[in-house]
Amino acid sequence: MHHFRRLSFAGIAAWLLFAGLASAQVGGGAGAPMQSGEGEPRAGRVGWWRADVGVERGFTNLVTRWVDASGSGAVLTGSGNGESQPEWLPVAIGGMPAVRFDGNDWLQGVGMPTGSYTKAVVCQLDDLGYTNNVVSSASHHALYFGWSPYARIFHSGDIVQSPVAVQVGVPFVLVASYEAIRGRASLYIDGQLVARATNTSGNWDPTLQLGAFGWSNFMAGQIAEVALFDHELGVPELAQLHDDLRRRWFAPAPTVEWTRLPRPGQLFQRDDNQQADVVVSGAVTSPGAVSVTLEVTRNGAPWWRQTKLLNYQPTGRAPFVLDVTQNAGLNDHELSVWINEANGARLVARVPDVTVGDLYVVHGQSNAQAADYWGEQLANQSQHHWIRTFGTTSIYGTTRYDLHWDRADGEVSFTHAAVGQWGLRMAEYLLEREQVPIAIVNGAVGGTSIWLHQRNDAWPVDPSTIYGRLLMRMREAGAASSFKALLWYQGESDAWNPSSWLTGWNDLRADWAVDFQAIEQVYVVQIRNDCGVGGHDLMEIQRKLITTWTDTQVMASTAVPAHDGCHYQYAGYRDLGEKLARLLRRDFFDSTDTAEIDAPNLKSILWTDATHTKIDLTFRDPNCHMVFEAGAEVDFVLSDGVAVVSGSGKGDVVTLTLAGPSTARRLSYRGHPFDGAWMRNARGVGALCFEQLLIK
Repeated sequence: MHHFRRLSFAGIAAWLLFAGLASAQVGGGAGAPMQSGEGEPRAGRVGWWRADVGVERGFTNLVTRWVDASGSGAVLTGSGNGESQPEWLPVAIGGMPAVRFDGNDWLQGVGMPTGSYTKAVVCQLDDLGYTNNVVSSASHHALYFGWSPYARIFHSGDIVQSPVAVQVGVPFVLVASYEAIRGRASLYIDGQLVARATNTSGNWDPTLQLGAFGWSNFMAGQIAEVALFDHELGVPELAQLHDDLRRRWFAPAPTVEWTRLPRPGQLFQRDDNQQADVVVSGAVTSPGAVSVTLEVTRNGAPWWRQTKLLNYQPTGRAPFVLDVTQNAGLNDHELSVWINEANGARLVARVPDVTVGDLYVVHGQSNAQAADYWGEQLANQSQHHWIRTFGTTSIYGTTRYDLHWDRADGEVSFTHAAVGQWGLRMAEYLLEREQVPIAIVNGAVGGTSIWLHQRNDAWPVDPSTIYGRLLMRMREAGAASSFKALLWYQGESDAWNPSSWLTGWNDLRADWAVDFQAIEQVYVVQIRNDCGVGGHDLMEIQRKLITTWTDTQVMASTAVPAHDGCHYQYAGYRDLGEKLARLLRRDFFDSTDTAEIDAPNLKSILWTDATHTKIDLTFRDPNCHMVFEAGAEVDFVLSDGVAVVSGSGKGDVVTLTLAGPSTARRLSYRGHPFDGAWMRNARGVGALCFEQLLIK
């Protein structure tokens, strides 16, 4: 995990000069009370944030607020968006907590002194490919590295730069001070003065940003503690400061290189035995470890424990693999990994809220995105602890920065945790009836042709493509090779060229077979008349998918209420989610609620009288009970133009009555936009539209 930074001889001498022989007391864990003598110096301190106290976080350790540890009430806040919220790590620098910034995160506040000041921070850089602003502002002052290992002080321009490099992955103490009268700026690294300049310009900006400058220029690294002072610290104060930080954050700790470690809140896909194997693996890279232990609690109670002896290889690494089989159900598991040494056990990882259930992918264009287009704010009544998602639906290049699980959100779009309105209700319907956690990953993008969903074969995870962003998310979620069902609502943008859509669909299915090999069922929602220039021929192609793809089912959008001509209000998306959930229950939970849950699909069309004034439509489900609502006759088109004037349903047959004798050879059923009368089954599922089918 993290390496203990060893001070040079000069650095050690400086420590001894500043502080003398300090006690070896180490700060407590998250939420622990302050220890006696901690937090020195105090005079002139105007801000103090420690990762082991005062970090307020959400469901999966995303930081929402970081409260001043001195009790002053100063607060740094997150954006409220998981794409840009840092993550609290319970075990990080020196075996203690830290706040991790992933290259797109920040926390912000006010309280930076505008005269003399000192910034002190315990941090670690994880990647030099970033600007790495550590403690900076909205517009003027910054303590940053600028794509290099060399720290810099910035006041609308660099005023000091360190000639001493820091190491990636190695924590250090960084102190920047400014004395306003002399214009003196100084940089210290691990207790040593490394750079100083005089007659420099001062700071006028009271804002603060951790991990960023101006909501950009981000940091990839970790921060364990930040302290701000309203003056330039003198030698005795620096001694107190460094001694305090050193004791708290730099006790020797085991180091681990992880190869597999679940993420907070992760949902694992259940297998046919209603279980999932959860694996923790890596290698201890520090000497002296004897064994490794994985402890698991279930819903807060001890549940499982495994210990394995370690064997160091000639490379100095001691690899390990630990695994636990967890059952599907409404259970949160917390995983704790301990390295056992001769003098005791040290915690090296803690992962909360791991569970086992089902994950489904929702995909397509705007009706799969299913945003709150009418601003009703109703979808999140379905939010639940046991309905989760992974990452972001953003199309703005942030996919790789949001590798977090969280509660699914049905209201937001193109951002963290968005799953769409019907996706969220579908998950809730399954949860309520099956008592199994559900995850939804939504990859839909509104207004997109099927050709915009294709795979870049040269780079399948190309983040500039819809396909690549979804594949990246599924791989990072650990679900690309295990999830079993994908639900697709798309085609409006291809209504003008249905044959091209079919070619694109077949290409897409071939790529899914490579990248999502566990898919057992694909559910396609037939597009609705008239969001895409009618789309009647494409609707027919989608209806017939079940004859060419044995793993594909087609759900009708007819009879889904609250249609606005293209999208739906909440009532419509809720209805669609419930209809699709019934299919998932049958196919993946052995539900007995199977009567008339499929969309009625036409089997045959027959003239019933010699004068050709009546037509019988027979549907494929012999046990369905068809309903013909008065007014639905206007949705039918005969090839000779004779009108349908009425209809009636009896069992699996609908009989149409025409305005007069007809010579038509073909019949179409096209549905209509908005609400109205429908041809449907007794369960309220609308019939699939069909186009230009032969009348026998």
